Amino acid sequence: MRPFPGADCDEVTDVKVPDGHKFRIFLMSDLHIDHKKNKEWMRSCLASMSRRDSDKACSYDCLLLPGDLCTSEDQFEESLRALAEAFHMICFCFGNHEAWAHGEKKGCAPARDSFEKLDRIHDICQSLKVYTSPIRILGLEQPLLLLPLWSWYHSSWDREPDLPPQLQPPLDPEKRVSDFRLCKWGSLAEAPDFVFGPGGETSDHLAQRFAERNEAWISAVLDLQRREGGEILSYSHFCPRQELILEKRFSYDQHVPKISGSSYLEEQIRRVNPRVHVFGHTHVAWDTILEGVRYVHWPLGNPKEQGGQTKMQNLSGFLLLLDSVWSPVQFTHWAYFYDYMEPRQPDSTALAPWVSFGYAQVYPEMKAELDKRGLLPKLEGPDGFSAYFPGGVLNNNGEFWQRHASANWRWRLPPDTLSQQRFPCENAACILCAFTRKQEGAEE
Repeated sequence: MRPFPGADCDEVTDVKVPDGHKFRIFLMSDLHIDHKKNKEWMRSCLASMSRRDSDKACSYDCLLLPGDLCTSEDQFEESLRALAEAFHMICFCFGNHEAWAHGEKKGCAPARDSFEKLDRIHDICQSLKVYTSPIRILGLEQPLLLLPLWSWYHSSWDREPDLPPQLQPPLDPEKRVSDFRLCKWGSLAEAPDFVFGPGGETSDHLAQRFAERNEAWISAVLDLQRREGGEILSYSHFCPRQELILEKRFSYDQHVPKISGSSYLEEQIRRVNPRVHVFGHTHVAWDTILEGVRYVHWPLGNPKEQGGQTKMQNLSGFLLLLDSVWSPVQFTHWAYFYDYMEPRQPDSTALAPWVSFGYAQVYPEMKAELDKRGLLPKLEGPDGFSAYFPGGVLNNNGEFWQRHASANWRWRLPPDTLSQQRFPCENAACILCAFTRKQEGAEE
């Protein structure tokens, strides 16, 4: 009997959906189960799945996990086991938190480096029958190929200009980025020109190393698609295109673009040309179509982020990406902003009000320069900043998010605390309701 495929498998594994069952794909990234609150949230979503889902008995459910489940090996195995009991199959691609060279199982020696830590993570996946190599789903109208793409970030991926030094907070990225302390790269770190951390810079050695691993998988998937047809869904942890992250003027941490993506990954996705590419890492939700490829990021993030940038994911749960048909593009704040309101302006030095206000509070030495440039905002709305977001206060206050958490109930696996409400809402200028009607194909 052929053993369950591990991360070293270069073939495409066939998975047959049982007769009479429909195939569904759920998505959640950056669960960070190391946080107790996140673990409880995950279990709440799984509890609601068993209670409210009348389709579960006749469905075959896949969970897509594009990295950062957690760091601890024991927690990783425990959480993955709970997820494996709820879903018929799981597809996993590692994130940077899985590569931290600590968090070993009790009684085991620490991993020598991050490569060994990732080997241990993939061994756990194999023992629980979690897929970490390409698979082909059969029993659908046409086959669906699920392709993991390993990746890592490199600084040169960031091709947009930095803000002037006077508008950069006095942060040392080498000290701020935990990867630089907790990842170890063995003999690869001895390669000429290898850089990982000094000055916050990272060379492309790691990005190239992991991209090389993808080549056998890409060849196998594309060859199978040419011979027998089918669509491709690819997934990675890291970000493939800079259009899918915030401009520096919108982010407290202007170093984020240098630790987010890979040009090698972007090239591979362009070559594969999937119908959908799913990614993680940035903790800013995104759902948009670029050059015919749909890019989706659906993160939970850490508990602090769940009250802000990942609020909608926290309130509304896992995304049901495929349910016999693909979900419509979902409302995500920043994709909406760039797709419908303003084009990307990487040369702009107009800091967002919440950024400049935060800098003035945390770094008083920056206040004079911010005031000189007219960047200190007048706070408006109940939380200070809701008036500055698309749609103003009516579309961005706390009541709005609570009210609209179930707007796309059809495409969610929510926590069991979420109650469904009727839509569209009473606000005629509601951008989420208008967007949802448009995506669902209803009349505007």
